Amino acid sequence: MIPEWLHARASEPEIRKLAEVFRLFADEGADREKLSKSTEEVADIEKRLVRHNPEQLVDPELKGRTLICSVGFRPLPVILTTLIVHPEMLYLLHSTESQRAAEEIRDDSIIRDLWPNPEERIILRSLSVTDAPENYDHLRNILTENPNGSFLVDSSGGVKVMGLSLAAAAFWHRVPVVYQLGEEVKGIVKPFSAKLITLDNPFVHFGSTELRSIQNLFQSGNYDAASALCDNMREGIRDLPTLGKLDILQEFIHVFSSWDSFAHSRLEDDPIRKTAEMLRAVQVKMARFGLNFADDSVITDNIHFLEEIESSWTVGQRSINERFRLVDIYASSQRRARAGKYDDAVARLYRCLEMSASICLDRDCGIDNLRNPNFRFFEKILGDRRKMEAAFEKEAGYAFPTGRSLGLRDQMTLLGLSSQPVHRQVAGNYRRMYKEKLLEMRNRSILAHGTVPISEDEYQEFDRLTRTIVSFVVGKKGDLERLLQRATHPDITIEL
Repeated sequence: MIPEWLHARASEPEIRKLAEVFRLFADEGADREKLSKSTEEVADIEKRLVRHNPEQLVDPELKGRTLICSVGFRPLPVILTTLIVHPEMLYLLHSTESQRAAEEIRDDSIIRDLWPNPEERIILRSLSVTDAPENYDHLRNILTENPNGSFLVDSSGGVKVMGLSLAAAAFWHRVPVVYQLGEEVKGIVKPFSAKLITLDNPFVHFGSTELRSIQNLFQSGNYDAASALCDNMREGIRDLPTLGKLDILQEFIHVFSSWDSFAHSRLEDDPIRKTAEMLRAVQVKMARFGLNFADDSVITDNIHFLEEIESSWTVGQRSINERFRLVDIYASSQRRARAGKYDDAVARLYRCLEMSASICLDRDCGIDNLRNPNFRFFEKILGDRRKMEAAFEKEAGYAFPTGRSLGLRDQMTLLGLSSQPVHRQVAGNYRRMYKEKLLEMRNRSILAHGTVPISEDEYQEFDRLTRTIVSFVVGKKGDLERLLQRATHPDITIEL
């Protein structure tokens, strides 16, 4: 039966010829040689009309690309693909045995009519029938020759190694792959039955196992393990461009590992301390080579946040209390919690409590030295030194800390005596943590010299109240969320 679209475009003699051929293919007793010959007899009709077949559901975005085809002994399938795609350029990858077929494709008049200068548009290259790495190099070289081009691979023709190796190389380089699938009768493809189908790229759907592992390790904050896996991959990769991309990926991971280790706060000024500068350098490399391991806007936010942290750095200073560092430590606690390291997370949250109290006392109360504090702010609002000490002892339930450094509870008690609303909010939430025995829970934890690991539920309650305190210290409503967004390490997607 002849499809309606063919009736509309073919001439009467062509319709009669096609009907005869279709009847032959429907005849179970038809001779294979007759089938093959009949296909050749209507080949010119198929070449002329194939692009008009409405069942050729080729994605419009795949048309007009540089088409790369593996060539077997039959020119027709490659010619049909070329006519359907109408590529910008055509690469014919042939074996020694199929070179003649490639030349027939190149010299076919309907193919040459696709371009005004076919000699510049049709390129023949030799492909191995056994050496998959060599075939990989062939494809990579074509991509390198056309750095700004868009490509499409048809791996239908040639022996299995040719097609498979070409498709695998294309998948690795994220080049779309089509395959010509037709209705076969006794090994002969029925005219007008061949359809181009797009093959799903397994690397896009599932990714390489190692790349997916690197991605998962990075997301969970295991930066050193992710970097080590990059080293393992390097041992098995011989492709220089891929190695170059892997180097940039590892450099990217190293920057966030340095940040996670608070390298931006080293006592001495050395290159690894300048984390913002390191991240900006990697960002430039990624842009230069077209790599998108992470959202560029997120990386830019990270750089600006790191610059704020580094601007407060002073050589040799052992304690720096300011809001960007406070947010940085809080973000670090969240990374630890996502990895299930709740003792680590709470240890960082406790440091957030200490820094919150110190920022308030330094910024608002003039106490910048906890070992030798100046209490004039509190003496002024409470009357004198004696009244201040009495108020402190009544609030704390223990003697005023004379002659010793102010601990966290001492600092929070002082803030509770302040007239400033922020100080009272901070101190009030701390008292709640104390009454709910969250601080006692922290003191029992393994990282606080105890023996009991912290559970997820305990961490969440500790985090909820600490976040409230940090939010009051950082600034007005919403400031913490905005800064935290800039301090959050990006999600990454790795495609080399």
